[in-house]
Amino acid sequence: MTVLPDGSLGLLGTNVDLAGAWARVRRQVTEPLAADSPERPQPVAAHGTARLWRFDGLTLHDGPMVPLERPSLELAGFQAGRWLISDTIAGTETNGRLFAPDGMLLARLHLGDAIEYLGVDLADRVWVGWFDEGLSSNWDRLAENIDQTAVVAACFAADGEMLPVGPVPDAAGFLADVCAMTVTEDGAWVCPYTEFPLLHLRAGQPVRWWRNKLLGINAIATDGRHALLTGGYRDDAARIALVELGGDGQGEEVLMLASWRLPLVKRVPPEHELPSVAEHLVWDSPALVAGRGDMLHLVQDDIWYSWRIGDAVEALGRT
Repeated sequence: MTVLPDGSLGLLGTNVDLAGAWARVRRQVTEPLAADSPERPQPVAAHGTARLWRFDGLTLHDGPMVPLERPSLELAGFQAGRWLISDTIAGTETNGRLFAPDGMLLARLHLGDAIEYLGVDLADRVWVGWFDEGLSSNWDRLAENIDQTAVVAACFAADGEMLPVGPVPDAAGFLADVCAMTVTEDGAWVCPYTEFPLLHLRAGQPVRWWRNKLLGINAIATDGRHALLTGGYRDDAARIALVELGGDGQGEEVLMLASWRLPLVKRVPPEHELPSVAEHLVWDSPALVAGRGDMLHLVQDDIWYSWRIGDAVEALGRT
């Protein structure tokens, strides 16, 4: 699932059992899979078809059917109804596919390796956030366009041309992994490990940033003055916090205004799971938790929740 520019949900489904294929990979310690097994995720996906839909809260609108091709995908959408599907792992290959609303393949793009987040802003710029493996695997390609301290995220034009982003000030700390990202009208906001600063990235412009003491953030919504930040470690994974962004984004610290609990479900550890893992993973992962502009979205147990920053600010009697 993804949140589309108009605030609706974009969904990608497939006619093959990818969940089962990934489960078999996770069971390899006790049930080894041969390297050439047709039950592995890649050969399963190679024979699959993807179907796209848009859900506006009332109606499920049918979209195109396209080849699945790869087993680990991120989805995004453009304002005019185009779709972007990207394999999360690329190496030196193209991994993004741009589709017309009717499913015609328009272009193949190289969006970098180790993709964690994918989004399209209102100027049709593609924003990509990488997990930690991207630090090394993307560096050769990024060196001319992005400062090393900002290598956790990048911006592309709709034709795949990389646009300059950064640098991020050294004072923001070491950046190793995009833990949360949202796209807004004029760029992207990211919250990276290790110190979880809140960064406002804009193509060709200086990075704005705020210090943040809330660790383990996994989703952001912002109107530029306030932000809703979700997530944390262990029990705080169900946290939703409203913070104020003071100053001009020159390293000021965010001000915590209030916090609530997301309606997550307690996780039941599988048999034989290590106690240390069970202690860390307290909640079941929701189908979606993501921000888009000033709205925060959660899909949990087939219920679509959304919260607007202005409503939270108003409820606290602030302006």
